[in-house]
Amino acid sequence: PSSLVTIGLSVAVVVVLVGWRRRSAALAFVAAAVALATLIFPLPPKDVLHIAALPVGQGDCTVVEFPTHEVFVIDGGGDWLGNKDPAKDIVIPYLSERRIDHLDVVVLSHPHPDHLLGLLTLLDAMPVTELWSSGYDDTDPLMARLLRLAREKGTRLRTTPSLLGTHRYGSTLVQVLAPDADDGTS
Repeated sequence: PSSLVTIGLSVAVVVVLVGWRRRSAALAFVAAAVALATLIFPLPPKDVLHIAALPVGQGDCTVVEFPTHEVFVIDGGGDWLGNKDPAKDIVIPYLSERRIDHLDVVVLSHPHPDHLLGLLTLLDAMPVTELWSSGYDDTDPLMARLLRLAREKGTRLRTTPSLLGTHRYGSTLVQVLAPDADDGTS
């Protein structure tokens, strides 16, 4: 547990012991409330990189929280048959639990439904500063929907080759290595 959780639980134990010695139900209630609040609402540790791979079924979704609180979501999962919405069921609840109400960057690796479909719901649900993609255009119907939604929401669109190189987010450097149209990988 974090140091804050440890301190909160320690205070709760001390209050319980004092309440027990004094036979005070009020002190026992306060101790239980402090312990419960400490466990339910722990503050996130500062100055750490936090990466979570979310269980979105087939496809991917990774949430990256930088030490300076910028947040990237890489791919959004998706159900090829359209039976489930991983953004609504998994990604947005996770972000809410982490108290994330906007995204700095959403990255789409490629426009297959199991990577893109969840991003449609995600972009519709919260502000996104930038959408990074590997250069696919609106000839793909799903990509066309995503690009149209991003434009409607005021999200900045970025693709290769402008993404190649180093980007600074606080004290963190993000280096984009590919795809580079000149090296045959795009």
